[in-house]
Amino acid sequence: MKITIAILGERFKSLRKHLSLSQGELSNHTGIDINAISRLEQGKSSTIDTLLTLCNYYSDFFYMDNILANNFKVIDLNSISEGDQTKGIAIEQLKFLNENTREHIQTIVNLLSK
Repeated sequence: MKITIAILGERFKSLRKHLSLSQGELSNHTGIDINAISRLEQGKSSTIDTLLTLCNYYSDFFYMDNILANNFKVIDLNSISEGDQTKGIAIEQLKFLNENTREHIQTIVNLLSK
């Protein structure tokens, strides 16, 4: 699946609704113009600044590593343990490593074994 602005808009809308926020309340919390929030949620347009501001805001409440993944789902940070969060970060780092970076892999293995 190709991630589009329409898909991102739906995902951000689901995060907002999960927090029971109106677009106006989200605008007040983030400083993003309410019209920009509306356009994004309708899949019409957005700026990288808006997307980054929303990612940063929502990262206080949700696991945001999968916002661009094909298998996106809302994961409330309160619903996962700190250990699972650490493992998720480590797994994401492993995806970006190549086979010649054994030192990085050992660091991650050590992190997971704590």
